[in-house]
Amino acid sequence: MGTFKNKINNNKKKKQSKLVATELIGLKNQMIRQYEDGNFVDAMDTMAQIAELKTMDPEIMLLGAKCYYETGDYERAITWINSTLEYSPGNIGARILLSKICLMDNNPEKGLIILNMIVEKMQSALSEKDKSIITELLDNCKSKMPDLLKGYPVLFNYLTGNQTKNKVSENDQKVSGKVENATPTKAEVAVNRLKALLNRNKICGKKEPITNQDNCKRQKGDSNSPEEIINNVVNQGISLRDKVKILNTYAGNMFINKQYHDSLQLLNEALKIDAQDEYVLRNLIYVHIAMNNLEKAMQYAALLPMTDFSVLDAINSHQ
Repeated sequence: MGTFKNKINNNKKKKQSKLVATELIGLKNQMIRQYEDGNFVDAMDTMAQIAELKTMDPEIMLLGAKCYYETGDYERAITWINSTLEYSPGNIGARILLSKICLMDNNPEKGLIILNMIVEKMQSALSEKDKSIITELLDNCKSKMPDLLKGYPVLFNYLTGNQTKNKVSENDQKVSGKVENATPTKAEVAVNRLKALLNRNKICGKKEPITNQDNCKRQKGDSNSPEEIINNVVNQGISLRDKVKILNTYAGNMFINKQYHDSLQLLNEALKIDAQDEYVLRNLIYVHIAMNNLEKAMQYAALLPMTDFSVLDAINSHQ
């Protein structure tokens, strides 16, 4: 008797599963149509219905992220992008959308880092549509922030249509009207990236208070100590986020000059302002790696909001 009841229950479960699957397919197709028609709010309502069925998949999550992006809600869009990547770490569409949000939402450095990873590690999996979006994003960067783009030779080569790693055509290698004969060295890349960030923040390393109107750069050999920089930055009437950015930029300058202890001091001050800033945490990791403090680097790696394989690889390579 018990076996007969079990068969009935199993049959009921199978029928329910089929009904749910059929309903899911219908809702999913409906959401796709709504998105393609530009009815983003309706598409998000449909996604809520799908969520009630507890059958979300990466495709639906990414579509939801795109809807939030189209309505200007970048915060929720990023939340759904992260959910997509949790279930589908190699999802290229999610990463491209995240880079697009970063580039548009005043975080170009992170946007270019993401695009650089895609082009360098995932290029063979790119669709023609993916390539078109990436090219459009990079072309926009080239016109608006050429110095920053110059710090990513992989992206620049991709944009100019030359995929060789060691040489770039003289005719194609043009940034800000200047012609380069070869791909920048790693040191030149780091310096160019830092210069671009310094220009963006418009900060000055003099003893007077650092202001956004200043337009000079702190060079190696300046007399400013970490304590002076911290005092100037902390006492400015700017947002906490801007303080973190400025401290992080100066720390980067010191890192390039191998002033690791000074760099740590500035990064630790930035961490006091925002203990969860992933850029500060990641930069602390790399400074500790440079100082061969691998145990400390691992401690900061554990604080990142999501496991970063590039960080773990950097730590392992120094062991």
